[in-house]
Amino acid sequence: MDEKYGLSRNLGREFGERYLKDFIDAGQFVKLWDEIENQYKDLQPKLQATFEKTNDLLKYIKPEQGDETYRISSLPEAAAQLLNEYLDDVITAINQSLEVKNFDYDTAVEIIEHFDGLFTDMLDIFTSNTHQLSTLDPYKQNKIGFKLAKDKVNEDSSDKEIERLEGILDDKKHDILVAFGRRTFQRQKIELMLRNTADVEDFLVKNNFIPAPKESPFEEQIREVIKREVKKVVKKKTNEDVLGSSEPIGLSKLPNNLAKTSATHGSGKKPDATNVGSGGGNAKSLNPSQKQIILVKAFNKAMNMTPAGGKYQVGGDLGAVVSNDSPPYIMDGHHRWAATILLKPNAPMKGLRIDMPAKDLITALNIYTKGVIGKQSGNPGEGAISQFTGENIQTKIIDVAKKIGRSPDHEDAPGYEWEELKRRISTFGKGSYEKGLNTIKTNAAIISNKKVESWMPNRSDMPIIRKSQLKDVETAFKSGKLDIKPPFDPATKVQMTKAGFGNQEFMFSEPDTTQSSLKEVIKKEIKKLYENK
Repeated sequence: MDEKYGLSRNLGREFGERYLKDFIDAGQFVKLWDEIENQYKDLQPKLQATFEKTNDLLKYIKPEQGDETYRISSLPEAAAQLLNEYLDDVITAINQSLEVKNFDYDTAVEIIEHFDGLFTDMLDIFTSNTHQLSTLDPYKQNKIGFKLAKDKVNEDSSDKEIERLEGILDDKKHDILVAFGRRTFQRQKIELMLRNTADVEDFLVKNNFIPAPKESPFEEQIREVIKREVKKVVKKKTNEDVLGSSEPIGLSKLPNNLAKTSATHGSGKKPDATNVGSGGGNAKSLNPSQKQIILVKAFNKAMNMTPAGGKYQVGGDLGAVVSNDSPPYIMDGHHRWAATILLKPNAPMKGLRIDMPAKDLITALNIYTKGVIGKQSGNPGEGAISQFTGENIQTKIIDVAKKIGRSPDHEDAPGYEWEELKRRISTFGKGSYEKGLNTIKTNAAIISNKKVESWMPNRSDMPIIRKSQLKDVETAFKSGKLDIKPPFDPATKVQMTKAGFGNQEFMFSEPDTTQSSLKEVIKKEIKKLYENK
């Protein structure tokens, strides 16, 4: 009830008013989008695409003329409630995002994708009932939201079937709420309003709320129809991943005989990667490809770079391979990369770019490492990306140096006497020790905020390729010397079979064939079976 006037609440109208007042008029979303665009100009297309969805939503809400009624008030209560909950999520996400200062690139992308998902879900509530109608222009059509014309609804869904499923939903309400939450329960109710009984039954069966329906009397014929139609539009294809593996193959999991064979049995008829050459980006935009990076080693390297009065250039040549992902993953040089970010996150860095995604490239370089160079294992796995925090820099390095008069050493990057360390940090801070240290601590978060992917190998399973060997690696990939993708040499096939690599997958044989079009063909063929019974 509306407490002021004693009238029943209309959740649809309430959503429309809140969207205009709390979202559009408040201006906070535009402020957030401006902040991201100002920092990352190349994200402007993504920002614009997501922003357009807010305008698409507005078309369902704002009347074209001042005296028009809010047709959104005719929304069913469940749909309106769901929209209000999404709007709550949107406003909360805006406020939380605005509290973050100086987004890194990945965080900015995640923010955009989060809002894009929310707006897409909200639009789905308006559009999911229109798939059988012509495209709707929301304020030029009489039917909007979830009011469907009787002659346009799904004629295959009888009222009796809707009542049956509605009863099941109500009976299983508690279990659904516990397992999936209120939003999922309401979504199923909405699907019934749209007479999408097949989708609701599919949800209930897949999640074991009801048993699967009994087989059709034409089950065997239906299976034959599906097999026949699938054969028409698909063909078997060897997996195009390196050695047929969709995940990176670590050095320890790569059999020695397979590595040696694959490294030497390429046909030489075409390159193993189309584009091989220089590539990279600014340090903070690059991604690590391993989980383990040693804080002390990276910090000591940073203190020996020119911004801190050291002798080595900040940024520059990684002396390592980078992938073709966007942004790229670095295959080695992780400590030089981390040291650069501690001092100058925007410093450009480059390496040998090989036109493969990181997951494939790790396997390919491990084949080279083991099969050509002869290295059987990678460097010892120590440290962790998560250790790069301001607190750890203070307690594990600065406080130690104060206490014992010298910062911790690493075998590849020695520490510094306390007075020398203070001088270098002050040099970096342009005369201010506090400013220099605070900047390093802040920049450390850029590293620890990098996402640790589940597929990332440990450092001991990563390739070991020295800077002096990169020219030979480039030549190998350009010449087609490696036998890493189909068609494989028979000798490589034998070793792959022994190792269990090289699965099969299916692909559509015609570019314009889609899963939905195949589904429609099969539905028509099955319908003929029933019509001719």
